[in-house]
Amino acid sequence: MKHFYKTKTRMSKLIQHMGEEWYELLKPIIETDYFKRVGAFVNTGKFNSRSVYPTGRDIFKPFKLTQPSDVKVVILGNGPDKKDNNLAWSGKDLLNMPSGLNTILKEVENSEHDGFKLDQDPDLTRWAEQGVLLLNTCLTMEKGKPPLDHYKVWAKFNKYVIKALSDKFPAIIFMFWGDIPKKLISSVNKDASFILTAPSPLDVGGFLGNGYFKKSNEVLKEVAISKDLDPTEYQIQW
Repeated sequence: MKHFYKTKTRMSKLIQHMGEEWYELLKPIIETDYFKRVGAFVNTGKFNSRSVYPTGRDIFKPFKLTQPSDVKVVILGNGPDKKDNNLAWSGKDLLNMPSGLNTILKEVENSEHDGFKLDQDPDLTRWAEQGVLLLNTCLTMEKGKPPLDHYKVWAKFNKYVIKALSDKFPAIIFMFWGDIPKKLISSVNKDASFILTAPSPLDVGGFLGNGYFKKSNEVLKEVAISKDLDPTEYQIQW
């Protein structure tokens, strides 16, 4: 990724990093000068004193794990955290948990397990593998800088992701948690999607009690029935 997919060879790397299905869906924006400028911004930070993270294939990890036709739920996060594994709100292990994850896992216990305390893995890859796109509103961050700085760089790309996804695949649930993710709500095809908003998990009192994990599975049950699928298999095991 030395010059961020400037040639066909680098475009093939992008296909490897995000998957062919995502590449085809996002091709109209990937091939723009805007996207080249995003790449230049990321690579400038990579090769000078700025500490930009993640790099390489990890930037597009959420896409690689959850292909467009598999997406049932989209959860928006603020941005990558040094303690996460490049999926929104997801931790590497018990010693590396991003801020807010404990609140999310507590809400899962309250909403799905009647408050029973579980030994939950902080790595949310299991959600991604079930069709939950864990997408940060900015795919890169810079040490010592607020998420909003990189949000401005990635905003156009993520708006396109959400619009293209919601236009092509109806009945997806979009969860917007916090002020920065809510800036992307206008990109959702509201006639074909479900939208659930809540305060950021960083606001413990505001987030707990939203019941959205239970609500999402209620919606997915109805979607499964409409598609003549098994509701139990279609729902997310949070």
